[in-house]
Amino acid sequence: MSKDIQDIFFKEDALGLGELVRRGEVKPIELVEESMRRIEELNPQLNAVIHKSYDSAREIAEGPLPDGPFKGVPYLLKMLATMWEGQPTTNSCKYLKDFISPLDLDIVTRVKNAGFILVGKTNAPEFGWSLTTEPEMYGPTLNPWKEGISAGGSSGGSSVAVTTGMVPLAEASDGAGSIRVPASNNGIFGLKPSRGTSTFAPVWADYWHGSAQFLCVSRTVRDSAAYLDAIYGTLPGDSFAAPAREPGFFLEQTKKNVGKLRIGFTVTSPDGVPLHPETVAAVQNTASLLAELGHEVEEHNMNFDVFDYWEKYTRMTAVVTVDNFNVLKQFVGHEVTEDEVSPVLWSMLNYGR
Repeated sequence: MSKDIQDIFFKEDALGLGELVRRGEVKPIELVEESMRRIEELNPQLNAVIHKSYDSAREIAEGPLPDGPFKGVPYLLKMLATMWEGQPTTNSCKYLKDFISPLDLDIVTRVKNAGFILVGKTNAPEFGWSLTTEPEMYGPTLNPWKEGISAGGSSGGSSVAVTTGMVPLAEASDGAGSIRVPASNNGIFGLKPSRGTSTFAPVWADYWHGSAQFLCVSRTVRDSAAYLDAIYGTLPGDSFAAPAREPGFFLEQTKKNVGKLRIGFTVTSPDGVPLHPETVAAVQNTASLLAELGHEVEEHNMNFDVFDYWEKYTRMTAVVTVDNFNVLKQFVGHEVTEDEVSPVLWSMLNYGR
């Protein structure tokens, strides 16, 4: 692998790499090989990637590719929920340890049409039920910046992989912070989109009554915007549907001068637990910078009964988790047993029932 490719791979974002491929300046196989080289070099110390699909990635990279915005760009899928035909979808759970996806979710078809090439899958906590990434099945993903600091979750594997340049962009999903927390912990960009922005067809009508949404983590805002453009849109039968948008709508928004914005911030936790002084300082410094840029910035605390909210949210997600297992039983062939899940997930299933 030439040093030029190594430099280009880390310097360019996903859109930049896709443009180089479309112009014929870089070959998809070169990008795939560099991604795999970086995974092999860095992953043993970090445990971000827990499944590798190198052979199929090489085969796809050498063949014809859709002329999408991410043509030939290496990509990692989170080991949670999203089915890519022929690849494992274990949800980091022993119950699904042998499960190979029999089909592509519609969102995967859109990812493929955008030009991405799958090189593997990233670590996630069991069924996403944690804001750290430390599943018993695969072991913990480590923060690349500092020992003893959590990589965050549930998209911790994807976030560490993007942060360290294994890929420029990776799938992530968020129900209660699972994109935003690891993006923050690792210093990259993560956005939880509104419900109804994409589909979970043909397996689910929605996920957690719209509370859980799927997008990505990336190093640039424009990559996440273009990824949202690529997967955007629902289908008949979906529970929620965001407004229809023209192709390229979100990427186009990143090019516009937004003018003066009204921005709220808080350094007060709704549960009354004091925030770490470094966290407070980071938020206040950001607020000051935004004010210096001409925006209207004001402190606005979120006053609500967080404990009542959390009880209702937990009850709802427990019931939906039971429904998820009822769907997965059709693929696995038997009812889940206590020894096939962690104690916390088993208790959540019993609570949901």
